[in-house]
Amino acid sequence: MKPLLHLAATIAASAAALLGRPASGQSLPSGADTDCADVTVDGHTMTITQLTPGCIIDWAAFGIGGGYAVEFIQGDAWRVLNRVSGADASEIAGVLNASGTVYLVNPAGVVFTGSAVVNVGGLYAAAASLTDDDFAAGIDRFTNPTDKVVNQGSITASAVHLI
Repeated sequence: MKPLLHLAATIAASAAALLGRPASGQSLPSGADTDCADVTVDGHTMTITQLTPGCIIDWAAFGIGGGYAVEFIQGDAWRVLNRVSGADASEIAGVLNASGTVYLVNPAGVVFTGSAVVNVGGLYAAAASLTDDDFAAGIDRFTNPTDKVVNQGSITASAVHLI
């Protein structure tokens, strides 16, 4: 009987993978470390309310699964640096909205899939590093590029920088 249970579990796991369901924890960003934003989740939507004009958020992982959304509530001239420290690339397959400028910096890479819809004031997506001091000074100096940024989705912004 145990071999049949193992086979059923294997088939169920394989079916879920083939259907493209995001793994638990990968549907929305996780592991936020910040003192300049409030992060809340309601269902499939994460809302990040920015409290200062130049906010830095360090994430363990930053991805948006299909059918999920991340919305930044911020001033039009505000900027937010989302720095990812995890080993996995950031995959954006859902919706990303912001009225200001969003920086997504992940040395492991950033991928906007064909289902990604990004509506932001400005976008910097970089597979590199950006220091806190440079960001705070308004210097967009990206160093140590290690991977790539790929866009297959729809990005609407006044300025788009894929680094």
